[in-house]
Amino acid sequence: MFSAALLCLAGCVEMPTPVAYVKRGPAFAAHPRRIIAMPSVIVGGPVMIPIPKSNPNIQLYREADTLLVDQLVRMVLEFGGFIVANAEDIKVSTGHTSETINRAETGDAEVATAQTGKAFLSQLDPARRDDVLHSLGFDGVLFTTTSFGPLKYGFPNPLTVEATLVDLRTGTSVWTSRCSVETEHIPNMDWAQHRAARCTMAGVLVAEGLEQVIREAP
Repeated sequence: MFSAALLCLAGCVEMPTPVAYVKRGPAFAAHPRRIIAMPSVIVGGPVMIPIPKSNPNIQLYREADTLLVDQLVRMVLEFGGFIVANAEDIKVSTGHTSETINRAETGDAEVATAQTGKAFLSQLDPARRDDVLHSLGFDGVLFTTTSFGPLKYGFPNPLTVEATLVDLRTGTSVWTSRCSVETEHIPNMDWAQHRAARCTMAGVLVAEGLEQVIREAP
């Protein structure tokens, strides 16, 4: 059963109050503290979002990214006492070696160059990824998604951010928190993403007694 935590940010008087829904998982009592944060994923693939207008007669679009969501989610977890590392800072050897043969510009001499393949954690299959994380001393992995609803008044609406912490020792969830915001009241999609992510993490901090767990973190 989901429980709700309410969050109203400064200046949201005319906007619907976002609600964060948080669900405890079977590994809630495990309390993993050393977390690797996987890069946030946009559900359904690339999404084009409107750029705030400088010309009222022209609407430009750009591809959405999740940089703001990733930064805010990780910042809140660190503030809460977790040790958080960025998955994109780690590259792992794939065990494959590729060889490139280049013919010299003069003569027939050939030079072979061997390179060992490397991959980001997000490019590994889950079993291999988890083995690497165990070897590095992590006990939790954070997954974050951003979902954009259908266009409404020219904006994808609603915008939803969901974060799930998984205990690496059992492979089960510790908690899942999600929050949606109505973007028709927010003319800037970066602000909407920030608001949804902040609401999602507020749910982690206050719902179901999680604020007590974080307050007592070493």
